[in-house]
Amino acid sequence: MLKIEDGKLIFRYDAEEVWIEAWGENALRVRATKECRMPEENWALYRRGSEKAQITLDGENGCVFEGDQGLSLKHQKRCLVIDGIAFEKEQEVCT
Repeated sequence: MLKIEDGKLIFRYDAEEVWIEAWGENALRVRATKECRMPEENWALYRRGSEKAQITLDGENGCVFEGDQGLSLKHQKRCLVIDGIAFEKEQEVCT
């Protein structure tokens, strides 16, 4: 299941959870766990910026963009496919 929550694109399936969120200018952070909840420790290499990701959902597909970086997610049965996307700002990549 994909959903948008607190400025993050979140994928949950059975015991797995993946978070994707903006983390700085032209940067995305991807976190994953099989624990009952995502660890609260902030293990990032640098502090989060004030950027907000552009997130879209279309059924079982989702896209997250920050600046010129993006990730496309597709939920297919028991697999989550994540593709990196480089794009020009004028392009419509995820519709």
